[in-house]
Amino acid sequence: MQGVSSLHPIARSRLPSSAVIVGVVVLCRLPSFFRVIFDDDEAQYAAIGALVRAGGRLYQDGGVDFKPPGIYWTYACVFELAGRYAMWAVHLLALGVVAATACLLARIAERIATPRAGTLAGVFYGVFTTVYYPKMLAANTEIFMMLGLSAMTLLVLRARDASRWLGAMAAAGALVAIASAYKQSSVANALVIVAGVIGTRRWFARLAAAGAGCSLALGLGALVVAATSTLSGMWHWSVTRMIATHTSNAWQEGAVWHNVAVGLLPFVASSLVLWIAGLAAALRCKAWRVAERIVWVWLAISLLSSF
Repeated sequence: MQGVSSLHPIARSRLPSSAVIVGVVVLCRLPSFFRVIFDDDEAQYAAIGALVRAGGRLYQDGGVDFKPPGIYWTYACVFELAGRYAMWAVHLLALGVVAATACLLARIAERIATPRAGTLAGVFYGVFTTVYYPKMLAANTEIFMMLGLSAMTLLVLRARDASRWLGAMAAAGALVAIASAYKQSSVANALVIVAGVIGTRRWFARLAAAGAGCSLALGLGALVVAATSTLSGMWHWSVTRMIATHTSNAWQEGAVWHNVAVGLLPFVASSLVLWIAGLAAALRCKAWRVAERIVWVWLAISLLSSF
């Protein structure tokens, strides 16, 4: 009992919050264990992941898709540990990733507001990463990407007030690169780091540390791709072809409004409570603090990247 009572007050307050958040995530994602495949993306990742596990080369020996290599490596590693096409294990990993991301978002909200806001942020993430349609329960690139980006944002917020910021800034840059290994649009989140260092002492050195961390992670990733696949193939499929294909399809006549009607508007409607609360908070706030401005920049970048 003495050991429990001697816990730091902040640690004691976080235990129930984390438990609530994890509980909500587990409850919301339980249906993912009663269905093997949720969408065609999961089927592609599983097929290519099995190919990689068997020694095939990405973007070459049939492992062809528009995604960067991170998602295929993840599936391949899970299959190596749990067995070929063990989608239950992939969904279990996805649950853990979503729970960890929700807890990181809770720490961010707690840092800029209150512990109650942190709990709500984590719970809302757990809920609204499952709403609208069953496909959102899939182990797709977005949920793995968000873990790295959430950790990056928390590091940027902490580094502003820390006397020892070098390691945090380097790690933040590396996390942008790691997130980009799952989805190309993660690169835009480097602007969150820029927003985070504006107005700080030695801002250029902070940016340089983040750039060094990002470059190191990208370099290590490139070495792995070169050893197990082909850099030219990755660039062709996940950059050149992805841009050409998606931009041409997206801007076909009527496609934009169709996507808005069947994708954007129903999702906004299903999570309307978040948009109303966010708008109310934005209108009520007359002078944002630095941490709040960084999070609003993160939201704006995320919206633009999604579009």
